[in-house]
Amino acid sequence: MEISFDENYDKNNIVLIEVLPSVLESIEKNEKLIIKGNEQTILCTPNKSYELKYLDTTNNYMLLEQLAPEKLNIKFTSQHTLECIEINPRKNNLLDLLRSNELTYDLETSESNYESKNYYLKSLLIY
Repeated sequence: MEISFDENYDKNNIVLIEVLPSVLESIEKNEKLIIKGNEQTILCTPNKSYELKYLDTTNNYMLLEQLAPEKLNIKFTSQHTLECIEINPRKNNLLDLLRSNELTYDLETSESNYESKNYYLKSLLIY
C-alpha cells in the first residue's frame, strides 16, 4: 500500500472538536453556533453552552483520502483535540448587563435618570 502526504499538508491548520450528540444535532439542523471566550472558550448553540478544552493525546489522528484501492493520501494529522463539555450559562454576565441599564427614580422629585441601552433577548442569550 502506498501512503503519501498531500501537497497542501499542514499539521497545524485544523483542530478536531469532539462534539456531544446535542451539538451534532444542532450542526445537522444547520443551527447557528457561536464560539467565543476570554478566560475560557465557549461554544454556544441556540439551547446550550459548552466549554471547549484543549487536549493533548499520545494518539495521532489522521485524515486520509483514498486515491486508489492501494493508495492513500494524508491530508491532516494531529495530536490535539478540543473536548466539548456542557456547562451552565454564566448568570453574572447577564446580571451585569441588566444592572448597567438600571432605572433610577427619585421619589421626592419624581425625576428619572434613565438612558435605554436597548438590549434585546438575542444579544442577552449569547452570554
